[in-house]
Amino acid sequence: MLFNLLFQSNFQNISVFLKAKRKKEEELANELKKKQEILEARKKEKEDKEKKKEEIKKLLEQEKLKKKEEKERLKLEKEREREKLREEKRKYAEYLKEWNKPREDMECDDLKELPCPTPVKTRLPSELFGDALMVLEFLNAFGELFDLQDEFPDGMTLGNEFELYAICMLVRVKYD
Repeated sequence: MLFNLLFQSNFQNISVFLKAKRKKEEELANELKKKQEILEARKKEKEDKEKKKEEIKKLLEQEKLKKKEEKERLKLEKEREREKLREEKRKYAEYLKEWNKPREDMECDDLKELPCPTPVKTRLPSELFGDALMVLEFLNAFGELFDLQDEFPDGMTLGNEFELYAICMLVRVKYD
């Protein structure tokens, strides 16, 4: 009986020990499980952060590409605009060059009708009228050199037709 008691008490001790050991093992297993869950959560969190970083990097790269494409597009657009302006300037210069070339009067784009001439009424014959105007212009320009104030105190005009007629006849006779 003693043996039984001893055996029973040992058995109870062993059973308590085993229960305590199992409990300890369960606690350790639970702790290990919690640590693994924490590690997995951290690992998952780290992976999520890495995914977010990668997504952000991708978005930034896409934005950089978009900005680069936009810059290229603007650059090409500006270049096209400059080329268009150059072409317009070239065409305008060509137009001016063509415009300034000598050409026949009838080929001009901006022709206007000539006004109707009014006949000059004078007692001078019409064939001498041009000569009279030339002499009159000459005397007005160089009259001071010839000291004509004594001969014509009022000056030489078309009103002095007889004097002009006489001078024109003298000039014509002398140079014809």
